[in-house]
Amino acid sequence: MSEQGHLIFIYGTLRRGGRAHHLMRGAEFVATGSIPGRLVHVDAYPGLILCDDQRVVGELYSVHHDLLVELDGYEGCFESPPHYLREGTVVLLEDGELQAAEVYVFNLLDPSHEEITSGDWIRWKGRV
Repeated sequence: MSEQGHLIFIYGTLRRGGRAHHLMRGAEFVATGSIPGRLVHVDAYPGLILCDDQRVVGELYSVHHDLLVELDGYEGCFESPPHYLREGTVVLLEDGELQAAEVYVFNLLDPSHEEITSGDWIRWKGRV
């Protein structure tokens, strides 16, 4: 854990180039990397489903507690049922190092959600 307090892996609209990246103000960028999982397209944002057979590309940030609570609100963690749940994961950083972190996992999967096979939301949305 860093001085900020919490390591969070982001993979969608909060990433650099994403429409909500401005919400990451005050966060410290740590590294790019990937985690086990797959992405699905949900309206105007991606949803992460944890699995071991694919990788999801994203960014690791160190955030303070108050920002983490704001991000929980943005991700719908306080909805009933919650849109996303914050869970533990292990990030494979670009330099090969492994880092424990948390990630927002999609909680409302529907069979109609299109899979993002590249595992990279920013690259995928650039093709749409």
